Amino acid sequence: MAGEGRFPKRVAIENTTACNARCVFCPREKLRRKIEFMDVDTFRKLLDDSMAAGASRLSLHNFGEPLLDEHLAEKIAYAKEKGIEETFFVTNASLLTPERSEELIAAGLDRIKISFTGTTAEEYESVHVGLNYESTMENVHGLINAKKRRGGNRPKITLRYIGKPLGFIRFWRQWIKYWPTCGVIPGRFHNYSTGRNYNPISRVRRPEFMKSCRPLRRSVVYILVNGDVVPCCYDFNGVLKMGNALEENIADIWNGPEFRAFRLAHRKHQFQKYPLCASCDKLNYIFI
Repeated sequence: MAGEGRFPKRVAIENTTACNARCVFCPREKLRRKIEFMDVDTFRKLLDDSMAAGASRLSLHNFGEPLLDEHLAEKIAYAKEKGIEETFFVTNASLLTPERSEELIAAGLDRIKISFTGTTAEEYESVHVGLNYESTMENVHGLINAKKRRGGNRPKITLRYIGKPLGFIRFWRQWIKYWPTCGVIPGRFHNYSTGRNYNPISRVRRPEFMKSCRPLRRSVVYILVNGDVVPCCYDFNGVLKMGNALEENIADIWNGPEFRAFRLAHRKHQFQKYPLCASCDKLNYIFI
């Protein structure tokens, strides 16, 4: 957990709340926030302010599909021009056409994580509802080939399979031939706090003295598409608003009374002060 005066190295700026899929692990049907996109000028202001506060790494995603943003490459290029060390986003890759891949690589994309659960069309399309297995496969191959043609080591490409271990083994076998150009990692379904119930916290839970928030330990400041600042990516409705970075200085928000009280409550294990945290499986489970 970052110190009181030390701003996080990573800032996550949500470029959109829109998505073109209905993935079963994502509680989009519970989203109460407005579907909108962050314009380029707003993004530039928020990034400039975050860098002035001490941020040096940028995530351009949160609770939407980043590739729906037609200005995504422009935003990445601006970040690299300003001196951001790493640009990164998570995507379902359904819109990652060969042309888009070339555009993003040219802009300076450093890292991309692709949610891709499935080794068959049936499995994939039952998880990533609304997307097409074959076309997304082609898109991923197109990105891998574009990276090879350029001969560099960027962007770092990671495919993430979310599901059971046996399924991941099949997935690993399918993609291992592309290593080291493309890596694969496993993942598990989680609750998004109150969004899903994959890991009911009424089951075996972590002892109170062991509870610790991994997202908070990683020290990232999350700025939602409307400028609201929240402490966690699982707060998809912006319930834990710490301030608004379009109305206040982002460094002042980080060191403001709301954020300080939040971090103090976590250090003292007073999670009940924040029901969204108290009900979070990431906090309560030992292995997740």
